[in-house]
Amino acid sequence: MMPMLEQKKNTTFSYGLGIAQIVAGIPIAIISMIMILVGFWGFRQAGGFYFIWQLILIPVTTGGAFLIYNGVKTYRFIDNYRKIAAAMEFKNRERVTALAQVTGQDLTSLVRDLRAMSQKGYFPNAYVDFDRCEFSLTDTQVPSPALGDGEIILKETARPSAMPLLSFPYAFLAYYIIKPFTSFSDLIIAGAIGAVICVIAYRKTPGVRVVAESKYKAQPALEPAPIDTGNDALDGLLSNAVTYAGDLNELSLSITNEKMIKPIKELLDVSRQIFAFVERQPAKIKQIRQFMNYYLPTTIKLLQSYRELSREPVKNESVTETMNKIENSMDEIVGTFQRELDNLYRDKAEDISVDIDVMLDMMRNQEISNDFDQDNI
Repeated sequence: MMPMLEQKKNTTFSYGLGIAQIVAGIPIAIISMIMILVGFWGFRQAGGFYFIWQLILIPVTTGGAFLIYNGVKTYRFIDNYRKIAAAMEFKNRERVTALAQVTGQDLTSLVRDLRAMSQKGYFPNAYVDFDRCEFSLTDTQVPSPALGDGEIILKETARPSAMPLLSFPYAFLAYYIIKPFTSFSDLIIAGAIGAVICVIAYRKTPGVRVVAESKYKAQPALEPAPIDTGNDALDGLLSNAVTYAGDLNELSLSITNEKMIKPIKELLDVSRQIFAFVERQPAKIKQIRQFMNYYLPTTIKLLQSYRELSREPVKNESVTETMNKIENSMDEIVGTFQRELDNLYRDKAEDISVDIDVMLDMMRNQEISNDFDQDNI
């Protein structure tokens, strides 16, 4: 289990910088806007002087507005980080919807901020787990769970940005301030310039990523092709093997405790090797009867119980004790599975050894016979 949030990032400077940008941007934007209006009403007949006046003040107003926007964005970002850090202080994972309630954000804004916080080092190595609808501080992405039909997940889609539409009225207004309309042709020209800028902005602006809760729709399971090897006993074993391997694979995905991930994977790998061996050597079916009828199904049953206990929201002493007992037994269970596989190969090794001994004896006897025949010639 990875450690909880050990140390919060110092955000005093960034927080102060956001406030400073807001404080500086407001008077700059207001004063320059007033001067633009004064110039429009007082100097618009002054020709070149009016044009230079507006050419200077429009960027200044835009800069002031940008300072306000960036300051508010920084202020909210740091404020949300502090709220999320407080909520994650004693946890490794938290529901994204719970964090959205803490910050008062919609899911799209929250996920965007969480990703930015991870990239900027506020939450190093953290990530948003869309299948679990959780934000995780762990640096290793554990396997996603096997999802059931109708379970709530996070889904990210793209939609066109609305920002390019704002370029039309802005360009239209900028043209009007620089050259007040004196004829209908000015209106047409301003509209055409605004439309061109809007089209260019639309093509250059990436789509907006939207995050929302969604219900997972499970794909219908495909019926496996019937197994027909011509050996009824082998067909039955392989059919059970497919079912057991599927159960173990599902458990390996849905049990996320780091103590259990490795041993479950080992159980799955060893089981597959046993199945493959017996498929090649059907005569060994009787040798793994206890493995197939007791060891394997009982192990799967224990792991399924462990998964159910791990999902309990409140784990009392009895639940914790049972989970610990299963965890502590995994090494011995893995060892038993490996011995089953070793026994199969040991028998094969003994058979090979016997074949070698028989062949060598025959070769030696043949050599002695040849020598005897030569001596009698």
